[in-house]
Amino acid sequence: MKKKELGITVLYFVLWVLTPLALWPLVQHFQNHGYSLVNAIMHASWLTDSCKSIFLSGVIIMTYTHRGSISDHWSKWKQRKTIQWAVIGLGAILVYQLLYALVLPMNDGGNGTTEYVAQFLSNTWWMLNLVIAGPVVEELFFRKVLFGSNIFGHRWIWRAIGSSLLFALFHADWMYYFLYFGMGLLLVMVYSKTRTITAPIAVHIMLNALVLAIQVIG
Repeated sequence: MKKKELGITVLYFVLWVLTPLALWPLVQHFQNHGYSLVNAIMHASWLTDSCKSIFLSGVIIMTYTHRGSISDHWSKWKQRKTIQWAVIGLGAILVYQLLYALVLPMNDGGNGTTEYVAQFLSNTWWMLNLVIAGPVVEELFFRKVLFGSNIFGHRWIWRAIGSSLLFALFHADWMYYFLYFGMGLLLVMVYSKTRTITAPIAVHIMLNALVLAIQVIG
């Protein structure tokens, strides 16, 4: 692994650890200004997550742009192959999620959790972070930086497995660990077939937007 990739990896891990530590002081700040506990957590969450995502995305883009690694990605969307693999990847992930849900039915946690999620869905900034900022930084880091480096070796299979395992680990949702792991592998496939990071970014954004839409309609 090159020094730049190592530095980005360390930075991502440090911010991932420090973000929860910054969350509760912000929660207390919002509560002191009259927010309820749920609203305080909601505002603190989107603020800390958005700042982390935007900062890390900027660092990664600046690190790679001068090498021409990202600057030509948008032009590849003119190629039919890129769009085809993005559609295939999205469809494959949706089928995988359906099969996973059949094996391990997803639990909404009861009426309390449903009400909690409903209040989060009423916050536009939180939804934008979920649909846009989150997918962008995750694809830049897990696919562009981790899969694209040799931290897990030079063979495709080990880089795919290693980056996908960390993708699942950083979501910190053990009930759905293998769901995220499989999604990571499929997003690696999209990136490998299209050779442009914008393809898995687009798939990830569409996927999160679809999940969010289902939550809102449901």
